[in-house]
Amino acid sequence: MYIQSPTKIPEVISCPSVFIAGGISGCPRWQDEIAVMFEGCGYTYFNPRRRDDFAKEGSDAEAQILWEYEAIEKTDIMLFWFPKESICPITLLEYGKSLVWAKDGKIKKLIVGFENGYPRSFDLKIQTKLVNESDPLVIVELYKGFDNFKEAINDLILKGSG
Repeated sequence: MYIQSPTKIPEVISCPSVFIAGGISGCPRWQDEIAVMFEGCGYTYFNPRRRDDFAKEGSDAEAQILWEYEAIEKTDIMLFWFPKESICPITLLEYGKSLVWAKDGKIKKLIVGFENGYPRSFDLKIQTKLVNESDPLVIVELYKGFDNFKEAINDLILKGSG
């Protein structure tokens, strides 16, 4: 089931769920390409990228924040893409939260990718390494380049799901 912001999120999600996290403001519409990969695969996948732009403050912005918060609360697998066009401060915040949730067992899998030229790639590498070293049950996969990121999604999630 495909759920794109601002579509209402069902109270109960009965299949594994994936949240497509990453740069939105000032970034290419990369989420659309990832969403296509999940068509017909038996997952619920949340896309926070709206079809149209929205205000960064006020009721639209608040609705977007609430939508993302609710979707992430219902998510089993988090995908993070960090494009070079933005530092992605909100995505970094969500990534930090997801690292904690992965250690607590709330998130089952984290797949993270970054584009060559992403300004905080060093931080991503170190944070990911620290989590992976501190808890052998938590594995966060980190990939450089969009093609490698998509390949990891296919190999680690989609193969055998459909």
